[in-house]
Amino acid sequence: PITSLGLEEFELSEKELNIGSELVKRLTVKFQPQKYHNDHVMKLRALIDKKAHGEKIVLFRPRHLKPTASGNLLKVLEESLKKAA
Repeated sequence: PITSLGLEEFELSEKELNIGSELVKRLTVKFQPQKYHNDHVMKLRALIDKKAHGEKIVLFRPRHLKPTASGNLLKVLEESLKKAA
């Protein structure tokens, strides 16, 4: 057992071990990295290409939000949810 995780010890029946092993086998698929792409890298390369061709790059700066007092968190969250609905 892996003791570094600090998990408590418990017993598993043979049936539970078999079910767990079968579940892992059924859900295991070969990793296909070509199915994934890195959006950040693609956007960064597009910006670099634009800059290299002399186009002006417009950067959006995030809004600076003022902190919410801890006593108002619930009220602010409720207002936010109403706006989203």
